[in-house]
Amino acid sequence: MAEDNGAPFTRDAVESVLRTFESKLELEHIPHGRLEAKPQLLLGTLVNAVQEHMGQDDVRRPRLTALDTHSTSTANRTKPDLVFLADSSRGCEWTNIVACVEVKSVRHTQNDSVLRGQLVQRLLDMAESHPRRFVLALSVAKDDLVRVYLYTSNRLLHCELGSLPSVSTNGVWNRSVKDVVKFLIMLYSELPKDYGFLARRPDGLHNSFRLTDIPGCDTSGIAESLRSASFGIRGTKAFGGRRWKLSGPRSWIFRTTMDVGDNCDRVIFKFQWHRPDKEERLVHEQVSVMGVPHIPRLILAAPVNVHADERVVGEVMVVEDAGQTLDKFFAASSPGQEATIIDLFAGYAHTLLAAADGSSSDNFVLHRDISARNLTVRNHQQPFVIDWGCGRVMPSGGSRTPSAEAMVGTAMYMALRVLAQKSQRSVIDDLESLFLVFSHCLWAKYGDTTSNAFKTAWDFELGPESSLTNRTAWLISELSYINEMGLHKRTPAGLKTLAKSLYRLLFSKPVDLYELKTSETDPRVELLNYSDWAAAFASAAKLVSPNHRREMSCLQQLQAYVNPAVPQDAPQVREQSPPPQTGLQDLDPFQSPPPAKSQASGPLQPLRLTKPRALRSSQVQAQVQIQSPTRPRTRSQMRKSTGNKENSGDTTSGNTSSTKLRKRTASKAAKPMRKRAKRGNN
Repeated sequence: MAEDNGAPFTRDAVESVLRTFESKLELEHIPHGRLEAKPQLLLGTLVNAVQEHMGQDDVRRPRLTALDTHSTSTANRTKPDLVFLADSSRGCEWTNIVACVEVKSVRHTQNDSVLRGQLVQRLLDMAESHPRRFVLALSVAKDDLVRVYLYTSNRLLHCELGSLPSVSTNGVWNRSVKDVVKFLIMLYSELPKDYGFLARRPDGLHNSFRLTDIPGCDTSGIAESLRSASFGIRGTKAFGGRRWKLSGPRSWIFRTTMDVGDNCDRVIFKFQWHRPDKEERLVHEQVSVMGVPHIPRLILAAPVNVHADERVVGEVMVVEDAGQTLDKFFAASSPGQEATIIDLFAGYAHTLLAAADGSSSDNFVLHRDISARNLTVRNHQQPFVIDWGCGRVMPSGGSRTPSAEAMVGTAMYMALRVLAQKSQRSVIDDLESLFLVFSHCLWAKYGDTTSNAFKTAWDFELGPESSLTNRTAWLISELSYINEMGLHKRTPAGLKTLAKSLYRLLFSKPVDLYELKTSETDPRVELLNYSDWAAAFASAAKLVSPNHRREMSCLQQLQAYVNPAVPQDAPQVREQSPPPQTGLQDLDPFQSPPPAKSQASGPLQPLRLTKPRALRSSQVQAQVQIQSPTRPRTRSQMRKSTGNKENSGDTTSGNTSSTKLRKRTASKAAKPMRKRAKRGNN
């Protein structure tokens, strides 16, 4: 640090701080040994001397407050040794901490793995709570050496400052001690002007801010009314985003309010750092222009450039509030909301198919990060697909399977080909991720989550290769897929049927799972039929209990999309009351009752659903018999009925062997009835 007469850390200021430090240190008992008490005492005394010196100047009155926290837990129960607070009245919260210090004894060097691990965790704690342009931290280790760390949006920088003062030699201090004092004086002088938060405001962390308060924010393309809108995210913690690593793209999502004049609307405020070619706002604008349904409205978006490094850029986005995440909604749902869940997933599939279509636009879009947290529900019925940051816009005239990074998305819901690190991507991968989201929610709600199969299918800590092997073993067949989940009897029939239908669309013949993992191209792309997906949701909707049926607007929109010949403004027929004898009759809430045979067949009804394959008469009789309740019978009645069956068999056939076979069959069929009768008599 060069000497500067205009700087606050002049030679006289440094000497004054060191004299104050020495006078305070004489009153303290300096501990000896290999403990952290000595460097902790030296650092605390030096910081108090700097605060006392800065407090004498009214112009440079310090706004920072140092707090010894080596025996005090913070909000997440971590214990930095010392923190610098922006507002002393708010306490030791990470949103109020602007720098922290880790102190170690002589047994630890500055390159010690324990020390570096704790420092990285402290930096993550500060950066996770609030979007910041930079974060500061200091460390004290062997020989009382001090190192400063500066974390920006894309890199972690550090340098050696010097050593802590102890006892002077005839009032003479070496240069390394003076450099540490200069840095602390500068920290108290310059840091209160800019704490490194998203918005540069010197009046604390409680007040709201505008886009014009964000350094480097380009608001040239934003209307004046929105440019002056204020947001109140200060003092609150982000509820979503990617902020658990110091490298790679990072984002913060806040649910807050936007004040425009006298109007106050609830919105989602999102800020993120990423590579210049990963602007989410461009992908979001593209799907909005294409008219893709179930996309939250983009209110405003602007780039942020605050660093000279062009490899990282910032981005501000404000969208309408899209409600709660799908996993929370599914977990809290009741069996009576079966129709709602089917309708929601029909809406999600409509969004992915419409974005990847591109027939009405020059581009098509792949989402590439479908997860339970990127699918939301508002007002218990309106679906939204959010977080298009991993999306990719491609020209419609090009390949439908563009090459991409090896692994993109949320690990738990990655498709098999993504786990196999195949470079080509398609809408099939997004649909497979949607299928996995549905399977995970269904398993967690109605299946056995304590089984080893659940942990194996959704545990991705072992790496992509082991996860791919476990996932393939689970999805190797439809029987394995259903049995492993262990769905209990109260699982709604419509949801279970939907799971089977989606499995068949993705993994049934001629698709081979092992070939799917090894082939460079996805054979399912050529087999994709949008109508089949609409029919899968329609078939599941038919099995919804008549008491739980509702108008499925998302399914109607999907059917109108895959069948554009049907006018969308055609009147929809309300569901009719079920007939007295239903049996296995197909109940379709979206079509009129079939006409009588004597009437001439007219045109198809709008949004008519495809009926499933008819069952054999024996299957119908068996299922109707199971559905009808039976009263317990006595043993004499069962013997009499069995004897009647045997006698009737003897008169109809003269073959003795066939008669014996019918007797054995009737005896086996009567065993469960005897058991039920015995329990009834008891």
